[in-house]
Amino acid sequence: MLFCGLFFSQAINKKTYIGDKFFAPGDYDYIFEVDDDNEETKSIPFNEGDNPLEAAEKYCVREGNKNRMKITTNKSKSFFPN
Repeated sequence: MLFCGLFFSQAINKKTYIGDKFFAPGDYDYIFEVDDDNEETKSIPFNEGDNPLEAAEKYCVREGNKNRMKITTNKSKSFFPN
């Protein structure tokens, strides 16, 4: 069966992020709020089509969790072989 026609998705309301050393300022599809070990809320801006691993790496480096990033990255790669 062949379907022809137009498909519309719901528009995403962009959210503004002020920017920092690792994430550029601007409008993003999502801004995820993450509670860290000190119960402080941190933000991760993200657009559809962005690489989630890259966003996670930037967040870890920004927050000083380089060792945790390497462990997570290595585990992730084992689940997603090239």
